[in-house]
Amino acid sequence: MKCAKIICVWMGSKRSLSNNCLTSEIIDEVIDLETNLDKGYPTDTIFVINKCGIPELDNYLDKFNNKKTHNGVIKIIQRSNIGLSFGAYLETYHKLKKEYDYWFFCEDDVIIYKDNYIKMFIENLSEDTSFVALSPISEHIKPHCGGGCGLTSTYFMSKVYPDEELPSILDKWGLCKGYDGGIWESEFTSKFKLANCKNISPLASNWRFHSSQRNHASHNIQINYIYKVGKRI
Repeated sequence: MKCAKIICVWMGSKRSLSNNCLTSEIIDEVIDLETNLDKGYPTDTIFVINKCGIPELDNYLDKFNNKKTHNGVIKIIQRSNIGLSFGAYLETYHKLKKEYDYWFFCEDDVIIYKDNYIKMFIENLSEDTSFVALSPISEHIKPHCGGGCGLTSTYFMSKVYPDEELPSILDKWGLCKGYDGGIWESEFTSKFKLANCKNISPLASNWRFHSSQRNHASHNIQINYIYKVGKRI
């Protein structure tokens, strides 16, 4: 039994919203945590590079390919920036679904720093929770979690995204490129039975700097934070 943690990486410029920062400013911290943190479960970290067209940035992580981590290895994949993170998640699952039993999807500015979280999220999966969301669950458009970040299994993925439907879904998602692909954020997790992981906060430790998270703060503040978004604590 093995988990794949998919981190979608965009090394180009970003919109100046909330606590956004260049991925190049935090990627070394991400690499260090992915290498040394004990996730509590056999896990490969797969960095999926949505290419920005600048070779020195797109190829920055190549030197870490096949690097051993506490729980597995690092793998590097490059693709066109189609469908943003959500296209990267689904395409990588489609290619590697026979190799892994669980999938943790994550964006490059979401930095998880508490150990054993993969184990905890797997323990929260059930017939009533087919996707354990890392961030607060939003009801905007459709119930979904921010960034599509969280964990599910190959079993549940195959129910929501059957093999025979995956190519056409990816083709549809491919019609939107760049920031237009953000429309698939609500689509990606809306078909799952969503719940947050018990006994930890769905908010980032620096939620005060993020307008989307502040909307959920009144009923989600807990002490047990496990991640931050961007640079600020």
